Amino acid sequence: MLNLLRKWISGFVQLRPTVSGWVVTTYELDLPPDETLAAAQPPYSRAAVYAIVAKQLAECQCLDHGPSEVRRSQTLVDDLDVEEIDFLDLVHRLEHAFKIEILREELHAQDILRDDHYVKEGRVTIEGLARLQSRMPWRNLSPTSSFGKNREAGSLDRFLIVEDLCKLAASKVAMAA
Repeated sequence: MLNLLRKWISGFVQLRPTVSGWVVTTYELDLPPDETLAAAQPPYSRAAVYAIVAKQLAECQCLDHGPSEVRRSQTLVDDLDVEEIDFLDLVHRLEHAFKIEILREELHAQDILRDDHYVKEGRVTIEGLARLQSRMPWRNLSPTSSFGKNREAGSLDRFLIVEDLCKLAASKVAMAA
């Protein structure tokens, strides 16, 4: 019974064995953000970063989603319908909210995606995937990730998810501290 429960729960949370039993880490759940944390000040918790990112996403002019509808696993393009102009607005909002600077090269790797060494027949090579991951350590670009399985050079931005923005913001805030 305990093994069945562990297997069922592991689909939703992270279980870690400890000396005294199992610790359940719920931060991996894709729950709505706690909107009260959107006004948090540094140092930010992981939940506060998520709440701030969700609030900024919801406040983008062309989006029809409230903060409570934003989930960590949603893609910006396909799930939230973020268009290029919305994305520029979002980056500006995140920079202002977190008091950070997000460089274009950190978000878009056009130089890598146009390099024949890293892209063959429209697909990113394994070397290209590794180069992208080193440029964007805040994104999961492993061969088993959504983009890693697809690897179409023109679809990199399509696989950007809310959690990626949370990780980017958190890493920038940490570097600024």
